[in-house]
Amino acid sequence: MESVIVACITGVVTLVGVILSNSKSRAVMEVKLDALTAKVEKPEAGP
Repeated sequence: MESVIVACITGVVTLVGVILSNSKSRAVMEVKLDALTAKVEKPEAGP
């Protein structure tokens, strides 16, 4: 019974870690995408 409880706790902790990691990497990706979009939309000064 002890091992089942430990396995459940480990699973929950792992799931929380994956969710937090995913949200952080998604936030970084969105910031980079916004910067790239702004760079593309900004007209380049012609020669």
